[in-house]
Amino acid sequence: MRTFGTTEGRPRSVVTAMLLMALLLAAAVVVLSGCGNSPTTSTAPSQTTVSSQGGDTTTVGQGDASTTTTLALGSDPVYDRKLKVTALAVQALSGFLQDQNVAVDDPRIGLLYGLRAQEQAITARKALAHNVYTTADAAMKDIYSTISLGRTVATGTVLATLDQAYKTVENLGVPSASPDNAATLLDQFIAQLDPLIAQANSISSSSTTSTS
Repeated sequence: MRTFGTTEGRPRSVVTAMLLMALLLAAAVVVLSGCGNSPTTSTAPSQTTVSSQGGDTTTVGQGDASTTTTLALGSDPVYDRKLKVTALAVQALSGFLQDQNVAVDDPRIGLLYGLRAQEQAITARKALAHNVYTTADAAMKDIYSTISLGRTVATGTVLATLDQAYKTVENLGVPSASPDNAATLLDQFIAQLDPLIAQANSISSSSTTSTS
């Protein structure tokens, strides 16, 4: 099993595989939900396992029972289309990085977290559009957790993008407290993360280029 600059190659690669599979599953759920007769949006919590410097693993919860809300928000062409585009980028990049057996602290993992935060932001924005404030508030908690994790491993332009987006929603808090303001900030947040889609697709498509 290939390692990337670490003596804890095996546990780190296993942990990374778990992380990538969790993100891949989340993306698949988003894509499939858009194909059903009764589309649903879920902010169900995920568990992300990260490795410490000593090789031990620590599980970090991205949400808990209090932030789990699954409600049928109905079909919405604008947000469903956007959600599918982001989810497909997550799906492709997750598969690519898993095939590459990257380390858990690989900067490209930060790109995945950024895309996941965008998915959650689209969920929150769609919930606000449908006045489902419980879902919006739950998704917002997940956004803060996810983008923070991304900023710990991302570098370069990806880190700059995540930092800029984080500053936009840093003081947003609970969307239900001020829905109109939250909607404006979430629209800006989503737009700021848009460049990550092209970056992710560029990385994942390199596997096809290198093998052709």
